[in-house]
Amino acid sequence: MRKLWIIAVPMWLVWVGCGTSNAQQAKKSPPAKPAETNSDSGPSLDQTLSFLNNSFQNGAGQDIDADCSPIPGYSVHYHMKNSYSIDLSKFPTLAITVTGISEAEANVGKPNHQEGVMVYSIDLRRVDPQRVVVNSVPMWGHSNCTSSPAWIELHLEGTDKQSISEAGAEFNIMFSSADLANRVAKAMKRAVELAGGKPSAF
Repeated sequence: MRKLWIIAVPMWLVWVGCGTSNAQQAKKSPPAKPAETNSDSGPSLDQTLSFLNNSFQNGAGQDIDADCSPIPGYSVHYHMKNSYSIDLSKFPTLAITVTGISEAEANVGKPNHQEGVMVYSIDLRRVDPQRVVVNSVPMWGHSNCTSSPAWIELHLEGTDKQSISEAGAEFNIMFSSADLANRVAKAMKRAVELAGGKPSAF
């Protein structure tokens, strides 16, 4: 597995200037208007976290087969299955549990089988909201790999390359559905903003 942003909404106060007076007639100033607040109309924190929780229960993960030829004369078939669960009780830190099975069989050497469970803590305050994106790329970014279904990942990246989890400054979550991955990315970006995550300076 590869190693794996609350916008402060300004309050605008509208002041109404006082009228002038002259010797003949004093002009009354109009009544002051109430303060206008440019409120955030996006989904609430409860709505956002509820959507993320349901999505992880019902759709995060992928069961994938891939064939790769990283170098001439060498080919390998991979079967990988990942499932995820999410713990939102300590927001703005998310605990994501990854349960995975990886099998590889090459045209040379012995087959390899690995499985295990890993728990990652991700501090959303250290995630760049502009770097919560969905990638649909060849497996591990290699053009010489083909996979079925398509390799779809939700990619999170830390601000200024800070570590956001035990996995490092990046974290990837696999999906079988591009539509669900994009919806979860939208909710995750919202959660990052509500947590106080800021865009990277560069």
